[in-house]
Amino acid sequence: MELLHQRYAILEEIGRGGFGSIYKARDTGLGNRLVAIKEMMLLSNTPQDRDEATAAFTHEALILADLLHPNLPRIYEQFQEGSKAYLVMDYIQGESLEQYLQRLRAAHAWLPAPEIFEIARQLCDVLEYLHEHEPPIIFRDLKPSNVMRTASGHLYLIDFGIARHFKPGQAHDTVAFGSPGYAAPEQYGRAQTTPRSDIYSLGALLHYLFSGRDPADTPFLFPPLSLGNPALEGLIASMLELDAEKRPARMADVRDTLQQVAAQDVVNDILPASTFTAWNPPAELIRELVEPFIDEADTQDTHAYGAIGSTYLIYQGHSAGCEHAVTALAWSPDGQYIASGDHLGKVHIWEATRGDTLYIYDGHARGESLIASLAWSPDSRLVASCGYDGTAQIWEAATGRQVGAFVGHAAPVHGLAWSHRQPSLLASASSDGTVQVWNRMSGKVYFTGGSKTMDGARMKTVIWSPDGRSIAFGGSDGVVQVWKLSENGNEPRFQEVTLFQGHAPASTIHALSWSADGVLLASAASDRLVQVWQADTGTLAYTFRGYDEPGCWPRTLAWAHRGYWLATGGSGTDKSVRLCNGLDGRVRFQYQGHLAALNAVVWSPDGARIASASNDGTVHIWQARV
Repeated sequence: MELLHQRYAILEEIGRGGFGSIYKARDTGLGNRLVAIKEMMLLSNTPQDRDEATAAFTHEALILADLLHPNLPRIYEQFQEGSKAYLVMDYIQGESLEQYLQRLRAAHAWLPAPEIFEIARQLCDVLEYLHEHEPPIIFRDLKPSNVMRTASGHLYLIDFGIARHFKPGQAHDTVAFGSPGYAAPEQYGRAQTTPRSDIYSLGALLHYLFSGRDPADTPFLFPPLSLGNPALEGLIASMLELDAEKRPARMADVRDTLQQVAAQDVVNDILPASTFTAWNPPAELIRELVEPFIDEADTQDTHAYGAIGSTYLIYQGHSAGCEHAVTALAWSPDGQYIASGDHLGKVHIWEATRGDTLYIYDGHARGESLIASLAWSPDSRLVASCGYDGTAQIWEAATGRQVGAFVGHAAPVHGLAWSHRQPSLLASASSDGTVQVWNRMSGKVYFTGGSKTMDGARMKTVIWSPDGRSIAFGGSDGVVQVWKLSENGNEPRFQEVTLFQGHAPASTIHALSWSADGVLLASAASDRLVQVWQADTGTLAYTFRGYDEPGCWPRTLAWAHRGYWLATGGSGTDKSVRLCNGLDGRVRFQYQGHLAALNAVVWSPDGARIASASNDGTVHIWQARV
């Protein structure tokens, strides 16, 4: 067996990120002990990006090498071979806290209060240890995916790539870092991060554990908890103060209060989302609370792994050139693969981190076979594709084996969406004037909708809401309809909720996208407007008029899976992707790497990158830094 660094036998890949993989390995030089090896590829777009990535990787090694605590992995070695850097550390047998919570939610279960207190105790202990180090270490990225959990419930804090030493007297951090929802406001460049920044992140995590609401979906917005214990509710609220000076000063203070509350044993044991009433803040409140921090973050154009807009990968498997337009795009929910379709009716499945082609699907009729839309199944195993041949086909991503097809439309199918709430349901939009919701296994149609304002209007796009309880669709009548799913009875039924008529009459709705929290909808149309409005009422929030130049219009758009960033792609003479503040439409960055008009933009599931597809025959993956 070939050994890495003449010592480590790689056993399996146990994780993968944007810049490399994590492997389980055997250390043949020290009794065949198990270790984890973190790999980072140094093949960034520019020398500056490579230097920054290497510096962050080395920084993590240097911080961990000086630490020894039961809730921290030990580091053994750092080295570089060829175009890759490696970090060798303890192998932790278990799963991330994020995976553990996902598993509980899938089983319709959740954490009991005593287990939440035990999680909090361990995290308080390790964070207090870091804060009392000389100089103090601020972790800055506490979130469920950065906490490992063993079968016995022992926790490890992992991923020190953005941790920093506290520097007395420094006005603010050199670079803004953190994960939206868990990062304190000062991490967006407003001030220097302190131990109170980690206290904020722990407060966000505790709010999640006691409520079931992931703060990454609505950064800085935490509805009041109702836990039956005012002391606990008050502590978490104080930890989440936007003003750092109003938070507890020390992690020890947080730990002591939590221990007192836990000893009282008077915390309600309630399933997530039932600890408070439904809370859908209006767009005005979201803008008031969040916008200042987005503005501050915009002054920082770099992060640990490169600059915003830096091109990570260009996929040219469709034979780059305007005669081979890439017309559809979808990123798998697990983040590992991208599906891209072209005007010749072919769909490519390829790795998002390396660009290696896994499979090319050629099941659609040739000739009039342009692929118009793509969708992944929630488990990232299947792909659904539709096009000008009038069919929607479902097939295995790894093999191309067809497992289903829908032939209920009488004209080209332009839009396709897969329900993540009920994986048996798909929705499709067609030039035959209908939107249909159907069962992927039986083909049975549960809903048929169409234009209410124009005879013969073609339907162009359809999407499911993030919670899977509603669909929105639009077409050549310039109208967007929202219908809510009713799950009473044996079969799904739909009831109309909203009719949005803010676009010009007879304009074509090209694309729709729902904000991560399900509150807002964005629509792009041939009237050159992108409009953002409240999905439940149809109330217009704002109109983006960035496509005023002759011969251009917004062709595609996508809201980030977390937070309030909106990406829009232009068609006609426009060849760029605009990255906007989704609360007011102000452009923060414009990506201009393509040579022709855009057809599709999608976000990576973690919100770090954007993939854009163009008539130039390429797909670009570039850094969005969200």
